[in-house]
This record gives sequence, structure tokens and C-alpha cells, in this order.
Amino acid sequence: MTYKNAYRGIEKIHIAEIMLIIGTFLLSLVQALFSTKDFEKIINEIGMSFGVIILIVIVIGMILTIAADIYNIWGLKIASLDDRMFYIPFFLSILIIIADTVMGIILMITDRESINLIIDRLEEIVELVQMVVVIVVSSKLAKTLNGTSHIKKSKVVLWIIIANVVFSFGLGASSLLTDAHNKVLYGISEALEIISFIVYLIYVDMTIKFLKKN
Repeated sequence: MTYKNAYRGIEKIHIAEIMLIIGTFLLSLVQALFSTKDFEKIINEIGMSFGVIILIVIVIGMILTIAADIYNIWGLKIASLDDRMFYIPFFLSILIIIADTVMGIILMITDRESINLIIDRLEEIVELVQMVVVIVVSSKLAKTLNGTSHIKKSKVVLWIIIANVVFSFGLGASSLLTDAHNKVLYGISEALEIISFIVYLIYVDMTIKFLKKN
């Protein structure tokens, strides 16, 4: 194996992404339950045991998201030993965690939801930067290993993600300007983001296998 650090690092990044998906799904599920008017009624009917289960789900979700951040930063640091370009998302990820913590404290004091929205957008930008860096660097490493097939896959995935981001951003912006189709546009925008993420995860898995063989 020529690029052991890149292999180990990207493998950890992949694990971090999977943990983040599971953790976010669990927390979103709980949030969706709390947003329903019948949630209090459900608790009263089923009893406190259901409340305990919800609490456990929240704790698991939080642990997974925190572990995902740690694993992601760890993976980027290891991968940077083979290519310094990984330092870009590495430092950005650390800055976002610090900003998220500080803004979280401010949010508790001021109760301004706009702060939370700003952090969410910044996290999305950092995630996009990381995706692009992983794809570009993987393609560069594949070039030194004569991995023509992987280079082609890298270009296709990169263009899919860029196209989806452009369309997603455009639809998201349009949803803010229109009232009639607001939910539809926002839903399509979210769907495009999910597609990009799935394509990226498949690509990362292929990259890990490629680096392992070489």
C-alpha cells in the first residue's frame, strides 16, 4: 500500500460520515416527535417507559454526532500526512466546532434562531469543501498509481456533487422568495443534498478499496 495514511484517514472519515447519518437521523426523529401535538398524549398513554426510550435515543444520537466530529478530524489529520490539502477541511472542521459551541451558548442566552441557521449553513459549506478535497486528492493520488478508472469516477462524482449543490442552492433560494411552492422547492432541494451525500459515500467507499489494493 503506497498511501497508508490517506487510506487510514479516509477510512475514518467514512466511518465518521456513517455515524453522523445515524446520529442525525435519531435526533431528527425525536425532534419530529416533539413537533407533533399528540406527542404529550402518546407519553401519557404509553407511560414513562416511552419517555426513557426517547431519552436513550437522544443520548445515543448525541454521542454518535460528537464521535463523528472527533473521528472526522482524526481522519483528516492522518490523511494530511500524505497530502497537505487535507489540512483545509481539518482546520475548517475545528473552527466550526468552536463556532458551534460558542453560538450554542449565545443561542441559549439570546434565543435567536437566526444564529442556529447561520451555523447550519456554515456546516454545509465545510462539508462541501471536505467532499471536494477528498475527491480531488483521491484523484491526484490515483494519478500517481495509474488508476485511470478511479480518476474518471472522481470527475463524474465531482460534477454530480457540484451540479446538485448549484441546483439545491437555487431551489433553496427560490423557496424563500415564493410562498405557493415553498415546501415543494425546499423538499426538492433537500432531496438533491441527500443524493449528493449518498453518491459521495459510495465514492469514498470505492476510494478506500482502491487505496487498499494499491
